[in-house]
Amino acid sequence: MSYSLDGKGVLITGVAGDLGRATAARLLLAGAQVAGVDRDVAALARVASELAAGEAFVPLEGDVTDEDSVVAYMAQAVARLGHIDVLFNNAGVAGGETAAWAPIPTVSREAFEHVFDVNVIGVFLNLKHVLPVMQRGASIINVSSIAGLRPPAGQVAYAASKAAVIGMTTTAAQEAGEQGVRVNCINPGPLEGRMMEEIVGGLRRSRGGSEPPGMRGVGIPVGRWGRVEEVSELVLFLASDASSFVTGAVHPVDGGLSA
Repeated sequence: MSYSLDGKGVLITGVAGDLGRATAARLLLAGAQVAGVDRDVAALARVASELAAGEAFVPLEGDVTDEDSVVAYMAQAVARLGHIDVLFNNAGVAGGETAAWAPIPTVSREAFEHVFDVNVIGVFLNLKHVLPVMQRGASIINVSSIAGLRPPAGQVAYAASKAAVIGMTTTAAQEAGEQGVRVNCINPGPLEGRMMEEIVGGLRRSRGGSEPPGMRGVGIPVGRWGRVEEVSELVLFLASDASSFVTGAVHPVDGGLSA
């Protein structure tokens, strides 16, 4: 069985982020039509230009934390693609300067709630509104993190939010099984890109401006951070019919960090 996505309609949230953009490119290459959602209109335009996929890529402005917005872009995606066969529930935040890496007593309620709004409420709202329009054989891939499996010190909001994504994934997989919809989550380790630089920046501030020796590969058996393109290959497998008996699963993609 191949990893072809010919004829499939894919919805990707947070498409202007590093992982969203790389995954859109990979799934387009596999034959999918992709609707990419982001709240940053300028970034959406840049992604559309970079992908150069013509009508195969549909940029949609939307906010995953706003239910009316989710309903609207879901309807637009169905109208433009004809159907949603794959949801890559990818939009997420690390917490910004105040929460990406900070001890619990220093994290404000506002910062904590913002992380949960995007990483948890956003995932929930997309699950809620995509399941009724999906047909048998469809696939949902939620983005958790290795932090959801091995919560580190200094990331209380992010780690708790990603643990919640794992819980929603296993619940949704059980509920959607009779409908013939698969629901899985991926758990990336440290990846080169904006989000990890934000986390490292928070860690550096907590250490008075210094970065721990070997930070770029410490604790990772393969000795380096991953690349978003490596994660997109796992997403392709889970989106394709090759994963037809895979659901409710948690997939670390972390260079052995969780081993």
